[in-house]
Amino acid sequence: MQFPNPLALRRLALSGPAPQTTKRPPGGVLLSLVLLLSLMPHLPAWAQSNADVLFAAGFEDPCGFPGVAFDSISFGAGSVGAEVTLNGNSLEAPAFRAFLVGPSPGETLRVELQITDRQGDRIVSSIQDPLLVGAYDVVLETCTQEIVLAGAYQTPTFAPIFGQPGQQISMDGAAFGSDSGTIFVAEASGELEAGVIDWRDGSVRFALDAGHASNGPRGVRISAPAGSLQLTDGLVIQFGKG
Repeated sequence: MQFPNPLALRRLALSGPAPQTTKRPPGGVLLSLVLLLSLMPHLPAWAQSNADVLFAAGFEDPCGFPGVAFDSISFGAGSVGAEVTLNGNSLEAPAFRAFLVGPSPGETLRVELQITDRQGDRIVSSIQDPLLVGAYDVVLETCTQEIVLAGAYQTPTFAPIFGQPGQQISMDGAAFGSDSGTIFVAEASGELEAGVIDWRDGSVRFALDAGHASNGPRGVRISAPAGSLQLTDGLVIQFGKG
């Protein structure tokens, strides 16, 4: 039997256990991780449920919030009905749109109102497109529904609708204003200005120009200080009819 060398055992006792080594990632790898984290985009915080997002300050829901109501319309003073205000609650959402649908019966037109101002209690809009004479539904289109005020918008109407050059015509409506405007009636050669006899906020009386030369329907443009409205085939020129 061979015994260990006493000198070798003494050297081992004096030296102690072998040193432990720890593996560390190279310095370049650690630096890359730090740079990657700093470049990641900022993400919105999430609540306890994945369905509940905590939106950043200043976020505006384009579809608005609950409680939308639309109950009436009004006209801008002196706009001859070309400026239409929709009144209600929670109407400020930027995704909302407004339309005139009509005239009734038939509903042949769907005219979008051009929105110029949005507030919680109102939407202010203007009519830029020609209309046929008659009554229109006013439609507020939200993200989830259409709210309809049936027959709420009425264009100006004429009596009689048949006229001959020089004849006086009455026009009934709303928001013509207290200051006199002008009325133009279409003709093949261009618009002819009618002679205004009496101008009031709810009615106007005018005489057709003597220059109309042929029978047929005519467009009418009503212009006032605060607005202008174009009516397609509003009157019919017919010689020999009173």
